[in-house]
Amino acid sequence: ISRRPGSLEVHVGEQADGKVIEQLIRIEQACCPFFALSWDRHGRVLGIAVSRPEHEPALEAIASALGRPE
Repeated sequence: ISRRPGSLEVHVGEQADGKVIEQLIRIEQACCPFFALSWDRHGRVLGIAVSRPEHEPALEAIASALGRPE
């Protein structure tokens, strides 16, 4: 996981199905429109960004859930 102000990049292993990642993006965009999500299937990088500082805690929660300490 790479963390920058306003964004995360999650490097996804080969074992994760890209179609599942694409489905995850569709579901999250429907429920959490404040996330800007992207998927680089060739580089296997899931991008998660927010544009407003008040949404930064959501990025921290995701990073923590994926095993990266805050």
